[in-house]
Amino acid sequence: MLQELHIERYAIIDRADIQFGEGLNVITGETGAGKSLIVGAIKLVLGERGGSAKIAPGAKDMFISARFLPNEAAKKFLADFDPECEEIIISRRITAVGRSYFWVNGRPATADFVRELGDFLVDIHGQHAHQLLFKPSHHLDLLDEFAGTREIRAQLAEKFREWEKISREIKDLRARRDEILRQQRLTQFELEELTAADLSDPDEESQLEARLAEIESAEQILEFAGKLSQAAVEGEGSIAEIAGILRADAEKLAHIPAVAETLEHFDTILAVCDELGRIAEKLARIEYDPAEAEQIRQRLTLLGELQRKYGKTLAELIQYRDQLAQRSIDDEGIDERIERLETQKRALEKELSEVGGELSRRRQEAAEKFASAVEEQLADLALENARFEVHFERTPDQSSPFQLDGEKFALTPAGFERAEFLFSANPGYPPQELRKIASGGELSRLALAIKLVMPTADLVACSVFDEIDAGIGGQTAIRVAEKLAELARGRQVIVISHLPPVARRANVHIRVEKFVANGGTKIEIRQLLPHEREKELRRMMALESEP
Repeated sequence: MLQELHIERYAIIDRADIQFGEGLNVITGETGAGKSLIVGAIKLVLGERGGSAKIAPGAKDMFISARFLPNEAAKKFLADFDPECEEIIISRRITAVGRSYFWVNGRPATADFVRELGDFLVDIHGQHAHQLLFKPSHHLDLLDEFAGTREIRAQLAEKFREWEKISREIKDLRARRDEILRQQRLTQFELEELTAADLSDPDEESQLEARLAEIESAEQILEFAGKLSQAAVEGEGSIAEIAGILRADAEKLAHIPAVAETLEHFDTILAVCDELGRIAEKLARIEYDPAEAEQIRQRLTLLGELQRKYGKTLAELIQYRDQLAQRSIDDEGIDERIERLETQKRALEKELSEVGGELSRRRQEAAEKFASAVEEQLADLALENARFEVHFERTPDQSSPFQLDGEKFALTPAGFERAEFLFSANPGYPPQELRKIASGGELSRLALAIKLVMPTADLVACSVFDEIDAGIGGQTAIRVAEKLAELARGRQVIVISHLPPVARRANVHIRVEKFVANGGTKIEIRQLLPHEREKELRRMMALESEP
């Protein structure tokens, strides 16, 4: 229960201390007096984002603090944070530059922590909650709250996440297996390609190029061989012939030391001429062979392509081929792991189908009770002819592994179905989507009717309604007031209202008044005494009766 709200430097509120009590707390005041600022302050202290734009003009920050008597759910949530707490004081400071600081019972806390704690303390139902009624995604949440199926839905969501995780793991393993198979095929292909190339000599390419050069120059080589043979050995006046004559003459004068020295040189010349002769004979045997030349060209082309393809030299290719022959790519037991996960996945799919089916059946049963209960409350709220239905929609999917009553449907973490509320306020008109037909007053009463049938009293001890009675008056206003008072018997209810019947039933009546002082706009918030309440009720009734 919210006992006290302290506000400083928030919009036009310089400072305010608001005391709340048990039962029905009603906040009234002129239109534009700033009543909704109280709800805004409660939202901010419970972790709503933003707020710096609402800092009072000229102030550097704002400060809001709220004191609660905790329910059991809040105490359980705070068991580790503050196990001995008898009250909960949440404070927040927001600076003009947008920084925000939270404290819970004097200890620093995060915004997420405060927001989660706030879920156990206050249930705020205002214009935003009205808008949520237009969102079918919110309808399933309300139905599960009424049906008490949140726990089984949470179990389904957890198992569904596990199923998704296993499915992703299987997909990843299959991709890994495909990569391993690709590597194995690539290794086998490369090994076969390099083996077929019959690589053995790292110098093969240079040798082939030299041989090709010989063949392509065969004519010139033969001409050179003839000239070399004639000049060095065979021709008249050849080097060998002249060197032989001169040596013979030198030998006759060998007793002359200086002449004797030439003999060794002549022997060297003759030996060179013999070698040149043998080279000439070898060169003379070279023939132009176009077939061999073409084979060499093809071989050189192959060797060049392999080196470019693999980015390696011929020596490196030979080494790489030998490495491929020794390589063994382990499949890491992937097939066995996939099979094991597939078994787990199939078991989960069966379990999900069963849990999802049970959730669907419980929702179906609860939907009729929910619709009947809401219609009963609507009748009490002067909508006697209103019809309210819960419409379910499921998506058939033949590829889905999940089954409901023997048929395959798509499954989400929320279950097999989507739910949408259908409503009609007038007889003869079939129920339709809320966004198509509900007026502001009808939507307010529908929101209150849904709130009245929800089993949330044990979860949150304080409900805040921000002008939930908008758009209604007369006898309907009396019925709304009765329903709010009925709701307040088992919990604290805080209502911002313009209706006298609602204010008359208040256990605590708070008035908000705006006035001008010292050239600025100020606001006063205080709890009314009995005689002040009567005055405020007369004001409200006078306004209500004005044309």
